[in-house]
Amino acid sequence: MLKSPPHRTRPQGRLERRLFPNGGGHQLEWMQVCAPRPRGTIFAPPLVGGDGLLVLRHLRPLRSKGYNLLSFNYSGHGLSSRPFSIRQSFRDTQSLLNFARRDRLRFTLPQYGLGICYAAIPLVNALQHCGEPLPRVVLINAIPRLFSRHLLHSFWDFRRNFGPDAWPTANPAAQVRRYAEFLLPGITINRSHFGLLALRRMRILQTLVDWLASRQLRAVRLAKTAVLCLYSRDDRLFRAFRYFDAPRDYEAALRRVCPTAEFIRLQGDHFLSDAQERQQAVDAVAAFFDAGA
Repeated sequence: MLKSPPHRTRPQGRLERRLFPNGGGHQLEWMQVCAPRPRGTIFAPPLVGGDGLLVLRHLRPLRSKGYNLLSFNYSGHGLSSRPFSIRQSFRDTQSLLNFARRDRLRFTLPQYGLGICYAAIPLVNALQHCGEPLPRVVLINAIPRLFSRHLLHSFWDFRRNFGPDAWPTANPAAQVRRYAEFLLPGITINRSHFGLLALRRMRILQTLVDWLASRQLRAVRLAKTAVLCLYSRDDRLFRAFRYFDAPRDYEAALRRVCPTAEFIRLQGDHFLSDAQERQQAVDAVAAFFDAGA
């Protein structure tokens, strides 16, 4: 997950922003920033509550290394129609991946994938359903599953640390929002919005069922795709999932989905807030994609 920059500037470079027919009279909004002399295209799905422009801004150092950057808005975000749900975000990602693969004049070959946090789940799912069309994929602080009983224990510990007087017992929704803001600092969460996603544009019940079922990657396996996973040990969200109870728990969870995965451990937080950690991540991603050119 990435925090929104303080100023919503356009990503550096020429921005192409269009609508893509998504069946039944619906549409998806996609955007691409091109390098002056592109050597390939990086397809990077967005984050829930964010937009494609946010992803492009944070990945813009990869443009300076010669890569076009392609993202989009999930249903319910921006100009993309249809309500948002987890399963709809899977369909959206698969639709845009197929679109990019068909239009190889607009989206320069070779094409690679990059998924950050939640976005890794619909990306990996789409890759399997499309026959693993991208030779190389990078996952950054990827979440192997969306729900765990450990989250409930973590919420209870968080609540207990504030003491009984700090929590309105009649308002559990406010307690959950406060906990979500603790896990995802910098994301606006209130009664009407999760980041940029208005709750009125969301299938809330369907999303809740999908989240609690958390079966999104149980049948997914990328057997032939080269995968690089970067992850941060100083991560509140990962600690809530208790991924690091044993030294290799997190890597083992991802290897069940991506058996050929290579791993790089970073010392920063979930947002890669430290400039040195961000640069290390950018250099590793560029070197990984360059090796596949």
